[in-house]
Amino acid sequence: MSQVDFYNQGTRVWFPDPTKGFVSGTVISNTEVNGKYKIVFDIEGRERKHELLLTKEEMKQGKNLPQLRNPPVLEGIDDLTLLSHLHEPAGIISFYIYLFYIT
Repeated sequence: MSQVDFYNQGTRVWFPDPTKGFVSGTVISNTEVNGKYKIVFDIEGRERKHELLLTKEEMKQGKNLPQLRNPPVLEGIDDLTLLSHLHEPAGIISFYIYLFYIT
């Protein structure tokens, strides 16, 4: 299984944002064009779609790919070891949800 298999239509991801830290995005399409992968994202709060055009080697290495989001049921949990994807945006968002919405 390669990295491209995780970025199907509807997959939720995190994009860095200079003011909010991270914003949510969703994969709109994932196609192969002339031996490269074109992934189009809809990013929350932005009008323009974000497009990535990656070579097969970049996809294998996961270069320039946004971080995958966890399923909604796991966001805001108090035990981060239960997260499917443990990375900076997941930790920050989980703490934020736990501190401001759950407690």
